Amino acid sequence: MRACWDRPFRKRVKVIHERDGGICGICSLPVALDREGADEPSIDHIVPLSRGGTDDESNLQLAHGGCNSGKCNRTNEEYREFREWRATATERLSIPRAIEPALYRIASELGITITGGRYTGHPRVSRLLDMIAEGELVVSRAPVMPGQEGE
Repeated sequence: MRACWDRPFRKRVKVIHERDGGICGICSLPVALDREGADEPSIDHIVPLSRGGTDDESNLQLAHGGCNSGKCNRTNEEYREFREWRATATERLSIPRAIEPALYRIASELGITITGGRYTGHPRVSRLLDMIAEGELVVSRAPVMPGQEGE
């Protein structure tokens, strides 16, 4: 755990770690107390504070830091559904080659690099894909790049 955590918080993490059997309430994998970064133990609000949840022990669960930050203000079920949706988003989108140049242009304008023809895990690229999937961004006519005529 980070050295900057105050003692009461570390103690609370340990108590919840013990109560929850060392299992992340979000992904159901073990959480080690001595990890840092995405695997770092954290305390998650089952019902997010922004949605009326409290700091009461019954509303807290052990979580990996990465799981907790990815969950944002979703419930566990909403986050699981989101992860399932996200895992298949690229397959569902089946982005036609015809609009790839437009995606590269948009990404370039946003200062995002897309390499090797594959979309990176960059949050802006992810948001771009979300916008296309949700119909917020529509590419009505893809520009034809020189040398791509007839592809």
